[in-house]
Amino acid sequence: NRLESGLVKLQSCARQVDDLKDKLAAQEVELKQKNEDADKLIKVSFLVLVLNFYSKTFSSYTDRRN
Repeated sequence: NRLESGLVKLQSCARQVDDLKDKLAAQEVELKQKNEDADKLIKVSFLVLVLNFYSKTFSSYTDRRN
């Protein structure tokens, strides 16, 4: 009886582990996509920052020439 009870508990734990593995796999896919999106946003933000810097620098240069 104890052996059967222990086996039932082990089977239950094994199912829970399988469920958690499935959830983890789905979360890893989602995390990968979110990381890629965040990397793109960082790159775009950096480009905007650089463009603003050069725009202001060019504007300042042209203002001084006139």
